[in-house]
Amino acid sequence: MFQLGIARAVRSASASCRFPRPVLSAWALAVGLCVPALPAGAASYAEHEVKAAYLYNFTKFIEWPDGKAVLQLCLLGKNAVTGALEAFKDKTVGERRLVLTYPEASSNLAECDLLFIGEQEDRHLERILAVTQGRRMLVVGDGEGNAQRGTMFNFYSEGGRIRFEINYAAVRRSGLKISSKLLSLGRMVE
Repeated sequence: MFQLGIARAVRSASASCRFPRPVLSAWALAVGLCVPALPAGAASYAEHEVKAAYLYNFTKFIEWPDGKAVLQLCLLGKNAVTGALEAFKDKTVGERRLVLTYPEASSNLAECDLLFIGEQEDRHLERILAVTQGRRMLVVGDGEGNAQRGTMFNFYSEGGRIRFEINYAAVRRSGLKISSKLLSLGRMVE
């Protein structure tokens, strides 16, 4: 449907435009390839789905330590984001299979590669960060000011869009190698 609309636009534009038809056709093809196809009726995604997609995509831009067949994503605090992450369970990241775990307490985080701390766990954040300190683990928060408090990445909302902030000092202390492409997309905080 989208492709047909572009074809009609090219035909009508080429009839009344100074650009040759091959130039307009090439432009339309480029636009068609760049614009993602959306399912009929898909206007937007829920906030928790966007955050889950961010978390999954973060894993692709990190150089993880060698030696493990799985990439363990630990989820503290069950909420809509943790539920949406179930869609990514058992997907692969590089050569590793993504495994979701729900630790009972912050003391059971030794095997985590990525830790997502739900907003309802904010009151325990300092204790959680003390347990994760010095580990090669990406720690992502979902509460106001969490990056300033010590998480490496934190979600926030701006202009109706979900964004993320990065505490680069915390990233450096973790020893993880994170792609500059990913780091350039977030807002840096101290």
